[in-house]
Amino acid sequence: MNYVRFTLQAAAVPETATWGMMITGFGMIGGGLRSRRRSGKISFA
Repeated sequence: MNYVRFTLQAAAVPETATWGMMITGFGMIGGGLRSRRRSGKISFA
């Protein structure tokens, strides 16, 4: 007799600390890009 096996695997859900580090990292990258853009002063003649 042949048996068919089905296995269910739950999708990986990131932990709260992982989400916090990811959001913090994106914020730091955005802040760095913003300050870099702001530091270039443009002077008109």
